[in-house]
Amino acid sequence: MSEVSQVTFEQGYNRLNEIVARLDEDVPIDEMVALLREGKGLEKALRDYLEAKEGELEQIEAGQNLPEYAIVAVAAGERQDEREALSSQAPPAPGGFAPSPDEDMPF
Repeated sequence: MSEVSQVTFEQGYNRLNEIVARLDEDVPIDEMVALLREGKGLEKALRDYLEAKEGELEQIEAGQNLPEYAIVAVAAGERQDEREALSSQAPPAPGGFAPSPDEDMPF
């Protein structure tokens, strides 16, 4: 078995597109076979990678393997400091400082 080449998804995808473009041209049979072999190897690796990422996305949507957070109440004196810090950043969320229980979360 041959050595495994390490490529990023983007590098593999770009190389696959180069191979497809080259195969659209008139190429000698030996080059065509080599390009098809390389292209099929990249296609398999890219599909496997996407399937793995799809599995990760399904886990995230199902609420699995997520970082954990604990929401804490802000002390009265800190609340004003926090509002001042936030007012210098983005505008407040619709409906005030925090979303109401009826508002949908962005995710």
